[in-house]
Amino acid sequence: MRATTVGNLRVEQHDNLLRFRVTSASRQETEHVVDVSSFGGIGECSCEHFGFRMRPFLERGESPPDAHPVRCRHIVAAREACLNDLIARLAEKVPHHGPEPEEPP
Repeated sequence: MRATTVGNLRVEQHDNLLRFRVTSASRQETEHVVDVSSFGGIGECSCEHFGFRMRPFLERGESPPDAHPVRCRHIVAAREACLNDLIARLAEKVPHHGPEPEEPP
C-alpha cells in the first residue's frame, strides 16, 4: 500500500500488511505505529491517548465507558486506509457489474 491521507493524517504501511505509521495530528513530525489486528481487531496505537485512556480497559478485557471511543483517530485512519486499499485490490480481481437496478414498487 502506498502512503495515503485520511482526513489530515498521513498513513503508510509499516512492517506488515496490518501495521501502519500514522502522522500525529498535533505534531506533524511525530509518527505513531498502529496495528489494526491487536485486541481482536479493535487495534492498538503507540500514541499517548490510546496508551493512557484505552489500553488499560482493553488489557483487562473491558470496554471503555460510553463517553470514550475504543479507537483513537490514528487507528480509525489506519483502518480506513487498509479497507480502501483492500477494496481497490479486490475491485481489480472481481468483475464489476455496477449496482443492481431498483425494483419498482
